This record gives sequence, C-alpha cells and structure tokens, in this order.
Amino acid sequence: MKIRVKPSRIVLLVVVLLVLGLPPVFGMLTESAVRERAESLRDEGRLLVTIESFDRGWFSSRSLLTVEPNPAGNRARQALIGFVEPMQVVVDFSHGPLSVRDGLFFGFSKLHARPVADDDGTLAAPFDFDFRAQSTFGGSVNFAGEIMPFDSGGEDFALSFSGARFHGTVAGEHVQAVVDADAVQYTRGVATYSLLGLRTTADTERMSAYVMPGTMTLGIDRFSMDVGRAERSTLFDVRGLAVDSSTALDDARERLSGALRIELERLQLLAGDTEITGGELQAAADRLDVAALDAYSEAAARAAERGTPLADEVEPAVLRLLAEGPSATIDSLRFNVDGESFDANAQAAADPAALPPAGAADIRSAALWTAVLDGRAEVTIAKPLAEQIAIAIARSQIGGRIMDGESMPGQSIEALARVQAGIAIGMLSAQGLLEDIGEAYRIALQLEDGRLTINGQTLPFDLL
Repeated sequence: MKIRVKPSRIVLLVVVLLVLGLPPVFGMLTESAVRERAESLRDEGRLLVTIESFDRGWFSSRSLLTVEPNPAGNRARQALIGFVEPMQVVVDFSHGPLSVRDGLFFGFSKLHARPVADDDGTLAAPFDFDFRAQSTFGGSVNFAGEIMPFDSGGEDFALSFSGARFHGTVAGEHVQAVVDADAVQYTRGVATYSLLGLRTTADTERMSAYVMPGTMTLGIDRFSMDVGRAERSTLFDVRGLAVDSSTALDDARERLSGALRIELERLQLLAGDTEITGGELQAAADRLDVAALDAYSEAAARAAERGTPLADEVEPAVLRLLAEGPSATIDSLRFNVDGESFDANAQAAADPAALPPAGAADIRSAALWTAVLDGRAEVTIAKPLAEQIAIAIARSQIGGRIMDGESMPGQSIEALARVQAGIAIGMLSAQGLLEDIGEAYRIALQLEDGRLTINGQTLPFDLL
C-alpha cells in the first residue's frame, strides 16, 4: 500500500529538520570564526585575545575571553581608560537559522558580550559595556552597543566619561556606523579639557589603512580648555562644530575625488579676548591617485619612525600624485573676528606635462611648484581686522627685539606697533598689493606660467 504524503507536509518536515539540525552546524562555524578572529587580532598586534573556554551547545554557546592591551601599544592612551591589565569578557551566542532567544532572529548567529562580574558585582574590566551583534546569511554583521559612564585616574590625570552609544553594519570592507557620546572631561596637571555632545557617522569602504572613500560627519556641541586648580580660567571655547566630508572613486577605482564642509558657530579665545563666529569652509579635490595616497601615508609614517627627513621619504609619492594632474578648490572660507569679516576662495591644479624628467625633480625646490601649479586666490578682509593683524605682527617683531636685549615700556611697545602697522599697510596699498575697496582690502593672487602676481603686480621679491 502506497502512503501518500502531502507536499505541504514534506515542506514542513524539511523546515523542521533544518531548524533543528542546522544550529549545531552553525555553532561549530561560529566557534571557528571566533578562534580565527582572536588569532588575527593577535597577528595584527591590536589586542591580545585568549579564548579561555568555549562551551558549544545545540542552540547556543558561551565563550569566556581574556582581552589584554597590546604590549607595544601606547601606554599613556591605555592608562587613560585604565586598560592596562587583562579584562575578562563573557560572550553568549545564539545559533541560526532561527533564534527566539532575546527576540526573533533569522540568520547565521547573534551574540551578546559584556564584562565578567564577580558574585559581589565587581567587574573584571576597567569599565562596563554591553555589545550585541547579528551575523546574517548575506555575510554582513549588524551591531549595537553601549559604554556605561565611568571614571578613571592616575598619578597625573583624571578622566570622567558620561557614556556613549553606537550601532552600525559591517559588510565586507563596507562599514556604516553611528556614535553618540554625551560628555568627556580629561584633566592633566592644571589643564582640563571638556567635550560635550559628540556625534559622528561613517558610511565608508575600506580600501587600505589610509584610503576609505565614502561619507563621514562629525558634530561637537562644545569643546573647551581650562587651566588652574581652585580657580579656573578658560583658554578657548568652541561651540557648534560640524564637519561633513564625502569622497568617491572613479569607475576604474584608481582616482579619488571628494568634498569637505566645516562649520563653526563660535570660537572664543578668552586669553586674548577674541571671538570668531560664523566660520565656514567649503573645499574639494579631484583626481587624487589612490596608490600614491597610500604610498605617501606609508612614507610619512616611515619617516617618523626612522627620523629621516620627510621630503626624502615622500618625494616619489608626491611626484606620482602630481603626475595625475590633481586639482583642489576652496570655494569659500569665511568667518568674523570680533565682528569683522574675512572671506577667501582659491583654486589650484597641477600640470603633469610641466614635471621635470624622472630623477631631476626636487620637491624642496620652489621652482618645481611654480612650474607645475597654476592657481589663483582671492581674499577680502575688513579694514579693522587687517589693522589688528598688522599690529599683532609688529608687536611680535618688537617683542623679539626686546628678547634680544632692548628695553621698552609696555605703552611704548603698543604705540610703536600701531605706527609700524599703519606704515606697512600704507606702503602695501601704495604698491597695489592691497586694493582698497571701501570698508575692506582685497588681495588677488595669481600663479600662472611660473609667474606669481598680487593684484596684477609682480611680487617685489623673488620666490622662484
């Protein structure tokens, strides 16, 4: 006698077998991935992760990890958060394809990590955190976490952190992340740095340690520095800083272009009683050789490590960058200093055909840059601000002479600085290097065919 089974029951049976049979398989794959990742972190020298135990079950597993700072890492930075001793972390895994533990999840696996706590609640870690992640069948990882408030300190510093939250997705080399922190206060000696309201986002693709095209944003409500112990004096106070950058590759994925926008609501330099408001910078760059950017970053790091001259190390990378004909623009740079305006824009481009033959170029030579670069810049500066800058320069020069042994009363220094500043501005205006346009001065610079002019006048001194 034939037994007929309905197709719907066959499908249901297969589903049940998959749901019950795949979790242990995913558990083995999860353990393998954890051990592989711990080994790669050790090889990279970022963290020393030791798997103390891995208890694999049918539907879930638990791992106990010991995480140690890199012995070759920056000890001061590690001490800043108290991470100088090993910390223990417990990680709970739920195996796919279907998990109902801590909410319904359909995917490869999910995890929940947090510091190990003793019976009395004492953490075996410098701070408390909660981290959760989900691995999907598509290979991406969704994550979210929170760092709880903590205080840390040492002989010469103190740190107070009010907590932060983060979440995002990692898919291969593509990373999306959002970080939100409330407040950080760091005191070292008599200086105290305070940061309030930090927000940052990233949507980037990692091509190398130095090149990550995509978009990034940064927002800070306030950043300040105070000095003193019993009575503090504020040196600077930044309010409303916003940074927005975007970069993209061409179709061949060999050249990079990008744009940058920075806005600043207010900067107070209280020591000098100066206030800068309404700051804005819009800039862009094009045709940046990706391989040359990598080579430049590696050469700069190599120069710092060896103590060799920077130009010697980076010259090949710089010449390769110039050979691609890059360009850069500052569409606008504007701000007000104590209510007086400053406004500028500029653009520059490199001409690869003007590069000397291989082996004949020297990036230290001004002649190389004036031959290869063409560009222009225009600055408009309010007259009171120009006068303040000229007085400050003159005051600095007089102060230098006093340091060499001259003697002069403070009132005389200020009076002489004002006189010298007035003479300098008058001479520059007479020569046409400062164009009087009413309430402001205008300066237009042009570099073309190796000739540098200001307001149409060739410079009275030789830069070539």
